[in-house]
Amino acid sequence: MLKIPTVKECITKPLFTLQPDTDIYAAVDTLVAHKASGAPVVNEAGELVGILTEKDCLRVLSSAAYGSLVTGKVRDFMSEVKLTIPAHMDMFAAVQAFLISNFARLPVENDKLVGTVSRKDMLRAIQDFHKHLVTAYGHADAGIPGIEAPQSIEKIQKMVASQSKEQLAAVFSARHVALPPEQ
Repeated sequence: MLKIPTVKECITKPLFTLQPDTDIYAAVDTLVAHKASGAPVVNEAGELVGILTEKDCLRVLSSAAYGSLVTGKVRDFMSEVKLTIPAHMDMFAAVQAFLISNFARLPVENDKLVGTVSRKDMLRAIQDFHKHLVTAYGHADAGIPGIEAPQSIEKIQKMVASQSKEQLAAVFSARHVALPPEQ
């Protein structure tokens, strides 16, 4: 049986974070030094409170076109975390999460922040998976052995029950099915 990689296997290492009270230009230096598209922002208790992205930093720098350079702290410019993914999520569901998100990097949680995964990490995982398929089966174009569509209502129910709300939302959103708003 073919093993599908999980997010845990694709996590960017080592994990680095930013604090809300870090100077924004020091945070830019950190992102550049790590060659990262963003970083999670955690409070003193280690809780995820936001994410600082390249786009957030570009907004800071673009304001200089209208006067002097803006100053401030990470908390003043960070984005709200709208989506985190669990470490046990498989590669395919993670790709779906990226397709519905505007972020190039997503925080990975397993009861607490354990890392981040980026679009580039997913590309590497796809590349490695493809190589594995070719090595194991001589080709990669005949479908993925061991993955089959559920053939009964019971199998569909078991599959749905084993997935998180975020994973299901990613699958349904990717198929352009409108989900009712939560109440």
